[in-house]
Amino acid sequence: AYNSKTGVYGNYDKTGVFAAIFSVTFDFPTIQEAYRDVLRGINAGDMDHIFMEPENGVSNCEYFLYDMNNDEIPEMIVGSDCQWDEEDRSYIRKICHVYTCIKTEKGYQSKQLNCYIWDPQMSADHDCLYGNYYWYSQSANIKYKYFIEDNIVYCYGCPEEYKIGDKALEDFDAKNPKPVWTKISDYGPLLRM
Repeated sequence: AYNSKTGVYGNYDKTGVFAAIFSVTFDFPTIQEAYRDVLRGINAGDMDHIFMEPENGVSNCEYFLYDMNNDEIPEMIVGSDCQWDEEDRSYIRKICHVYTCIKTEKGYQSKQLNCYIWDPQMSADHDCLYGNYYWYSQSANIKYKYFIEDNIVYCYGCPEEYKIGDKALEDFDAKNPKPVWTKISDYGPLLRM
């Protein structure tokens, strides 16, 4: 296993790695360095278990940056492809975790927030992140609205439902863009923050 703080590979039991990942203990001088540390840990394989359904494995790990609560600290959304079966269809969806940075006296600490978001979509108003559920047998796209308050992610209770192919869905998608994903080994977006 890779210790992203020390840059050393070693043998750690899963309990110790799990505890280290979810305990906020390291301060970094910049938001970029805090997020880079998260990506290094995921890339090294220390964090595969953060994604649901580990029996399917973690594949095509990617991320994007997006300020989903207008606090001038962009969140980092990290996703992995996951096979999804619906009746007689099977397709690939992106299951994601949201990370934020907390300002401390010594710098910044990354924090994984408390949710999974499927197939995220950005809000044009930067006040939330939409999660998409596709129900193909019913030709439906259901959009759940996730927002952050006090470093906790909440899901707004009433999802918006659209029929696939309707103009209302096309208008919604045109206004609220899908993310541009970057491989977790590419720190380019972090450098451009």
